[in-house]
Amino acid sequence: MNNYEKIYWLTRLDSIQEVLITLTILSGLTFLFYWILYAVDSDFRDDDENIEFKRKYGGKAKLAQWIGLTSLIIVTFLPNKNEMIIILAGGKAMDFIENDPSINKITAQTTKIVSEYLDKMLKDMDKEQK
Repeated sequence: MNNYEKIYWLTRLDSIQEVLITLTILSGLTFLFYWILYAVDSDFRDDDENIEFKRKYGGKAKLAQWIGLTSLIIVTFLPNKNEMIIILAGGKAMDFIENDPSINKITAQTTKIVSEYLDKMLKDMDKEQK
């Protein structure tokens, strides 16, 4: 995948996530309305009408349930644009760090500088307190 494709998909991630969230909400509402209608109207219908109701609307409720669950699972694992940038940049940085032996030297030098600075500050504080 070239850089143009990566940039394109990075710009589309938020839109894809919004569509999937909308699908999840709509399918959840559809499934909820089906059960509310079934529960409210089942007291006023006989068994044959209940079977007809399930036959007529049961498939739509199952479809809404599957679309909602699938969308929810995809949304759970689909990063948004900012998260994807962090993943890509972090991955590149980690690859660089793992492949560059001079990084360990820089880390050791930085630790030495910070340690010396803190030692100096502690000595100055001890002098001030005396």
